[in-house]
Amino acid sequence: RMASEIERKWLIKEVNLDFLKHNSIYIHHIRQGYLSRNPYRTVRVRTSSSVRSDGLIEVGSAGSSVTFKGITKGFNREEISVFMYEQAEVESLFKMCEAEIVKTRYTVTIDVTGGSPYFGTINVGSSSIRNLEIDVFHGELEGLILAEVEFFGEEDIYLKSELKFPESVVVDKEVSLDHNYFNSVLVERCIVNDHVE
Repeated sequence: RMASEIERKWLIKEVNLDFLKHNSIYIHHIRQGYLSRNPYRTVRVRTSSSVRSDGLIEVGSAGSSVTFKGITKGFNREEISVFMYEQAEVESLFKMCEAEIVKTRYTVTIDVTGGSPYFGTINVGSSSIRNLEIDVFHGELEGLILAEVEFFGEEDIYLKSELKFPESVVVDKEVSLDHNYFNSVLVERCIVNDHVE
């Protein structure tokens, strides 16, 4: 089913990893590549695995998908995901990608009006509680850290507000509308040689 992804993105200058490890509701190891990087029809292959508190990947936790994304309009982008259950097929798709991005995603629930972590239930509507996803990149993109907040819709009252982050997350600048920080563009920096034979 087609869905709209409405989010904002920030470049992070500094983050306390201990804070993330102790306050995240989810930690995932993500590997992704692109079958198409055309901005009008991006096709992404992704595998996401849960990470345990000791930093090791949870055996058998991998989930894979192929996501089709349309053109970005402001903060909005339409997408549809198809879940893959045969790992051999997923690996075949990865072989068709020019390069891959590898990152660890920390999901921290925060109150965007105060920046403090929140561990209760998110009440869709007037609540100021949102999920803050922080991606710490590895490999060719080592040192890059990006944060995203996804919103409930175009009518979300916090979509265009100034949001507050935890003190342990130091923001450099917002890059929501800067295409250079799209993963489909960042992956170009990971192409060190021809991946496709």
